[in-house]
Amino acid sequence: MYQPSYLDSMPRSARSWAPPSPHPAAGEVDVHAALGVDAQFVLMLDAYRPHGGLARLRELETSLLLRVDEPPEMLHAWVRNEQVFAFEWAGEAWMPLFQLASATMLPREDVRAIASELRATHDPFAIAAWFTRPHACLGGASPLIRLAQDDLGVVLAARRSARARSPMR
Repeated sequence: MYQPSYLDSMPRSARSWAPPSPHPAAGEVDVHAALGVDAQFVLMLDAYRPHGGLARLRELETSLLLRVDEPPEMLHAWVRNEQVFAFEWAGEAWMPLFQLASATMLPREDVRAIASELRATHDPFAIAAWFTRPHACLGGASPLIRLAQDDLGVVLAARRSARARSPMR
């Protein structure tokens, strides 16, 4: 029996997964493109672990309620309003926790700005994967690693990736 997920309420374009572009942005190292979705998810689990990890939205609602004075619906509003991104894998909605400030559990503006650069050309799964992949324009580091030292550089890398995937280039 089918059980609807939270992401069912989002437009299909915002929740569907498509394989990464066979032509990564100039300077991007895209060794993950040939991997299946499950293998990419496992790589993301490992990459996000030192940065707060990945959490299922349904479990995050409970823990978020305990940490801030926000109703559980607020998390869904953040996703809907593109303050944070979440993606679907194995019938569950997942969210990288680095998007929330650890002290307040509120969305980080720097991450929101970077994700907004990618939204037109990357689906939510691809955005989550993008943060974990090495990029030549970031010295071979992933945006997740470089964000703390060079948020402007990561914004520019996102813009470059989006432009490389755009059909209007």
